[in-house]
Amino acid sequence: MALGLLAGCERAPERESETATLNFADRFLDERAFRRESLERAVENPANDYSALRLAEYAIASGATTTGWDALQIWNPAVQPLVVADEGAAIPIEASVWDGRTPQSSADWLALGQRAFELWPVEIDDRAGALAESASARAEFGMWTDDRGRIAGLVRVVTADGGQHVAWTCSGCHARLGEHGQLMLGPAAVELDRGGMSPALPDGSASPAWAWGKGRIDVTADGIENPTAIPDLRATSHQSHLHCEATLKNSLPALAVRIESLMIENLRQRFRPPRELAVALALFVTQLGEPGQTGDSVAAPEGARLFGDYCAGCHHADGSSAPPVVPELVGTDRRAADSPSRTTGRYRIPSLWQVADRGQLLHDGTVTDLTRLLDPQRLATVPGHPFGLELEPSARAALIEFVNTIGR
Repeated sequence: MALGLLAGCERAPERESETATLNFADRFLDERAFRRESLERAVENPANDYSALRLAEYAIASGATTTGWDALQIWNPAVQPLVVADEGAAIPIEASVWDGRTPQSSADWLALGQRAFELWPVEIDDRAGALAESASARAEFGMWTDDRGRIAGLVRVVTADGGQHVAWTCSGCHARLGEHGQLMLGPAAVELDRGGMSPALPDGSASPAWAWGKGRIDVTADGIENPTAIPDLRATSHQSHLHCEATLKNSLPALAVRIESLMIENLRQRFRPPRELAVALALFVTQLGEPGQTGDSVAAPEGARLFGDYCAGCHHADGSSAPPVVPELVGTDRRAADSPSRTTGRYRIPSLWQVADRGQLLHDGTVTDLTRLLDPQRLATVPGHPFGLELEPSARAALIEFVNTIGR
């Protein structure tokens, strides 16, 4: 009996987690008021274009009449991964991302989330599809090919008009290959050059996007060139806010709202995805931050001490971080923080979860690793974040040793 009680105690947190997952899913699917409240609680600046659009269209109703984005037709297209073996081939597309059944367990929700992460057509881009047919172009633009032959998270999709196109999925920007060619979901695709794939302008001149560089993308429709780093989604559950501009306070419901509204906006507000996909993706992205550890002060005691003295005011050893700060404090440029699209006048302080292999630091990805970030010579070419630069080389190395253990 004692052993049975102990086993029951060990399973209790798992049961609580399962119940919380299913309760969240039920409320998000069934309660418009819950979705609306989740949006309103999350918004930092209701006046910027991003927030104003969502406050005007998301989870609204007029009496008993469904209006706004809730009234859009649901789109659940047939898709198929683009693979090396069928480059340029005309092949039938039959399977939809969602089979129409609502998951009944956490495991089923996560399985649907992973399927959506790898297959849901987030953005139509036939030019990327054409480039993907060339091995040399794939290498030039950093388009990965995994051990199953899939190319850069691209899928063939049948659109509402019956046409067949190529589209990016979440995994196109938020995945990279491991050392054995297996696909790792969540890390930023730091070698991907989305800007370099842009066509020339009508007058034949280079598109401004060509200057973005690898691992950077400008997703704001503000007419300003303000690319930011493709985020590492493994840190999402540890962040205080969503978007580097701290547009939304982070929570599981807010993440689901952010995902659903992104899908709708990318569908040009003509259709909406099955809401089950927003729930599944939010749950899947949230669990990308596990498992991992708090910074290892036993293995790196000197680095842990330095971290407490120089970094802990903003970055925490458990991967969490302090509230957002104004750009002046870290000395980085203000273009993204002041964008009319997402302006908050601030940037979120990034989580350091699994930062050791992130490959891009600062909001715009202009620093590629911690050694470069803490090099005093960096300021000559990349201004901002002067913290820790006064340390001696051996102290900087000890600090980096500790920081690299966070989330590992």
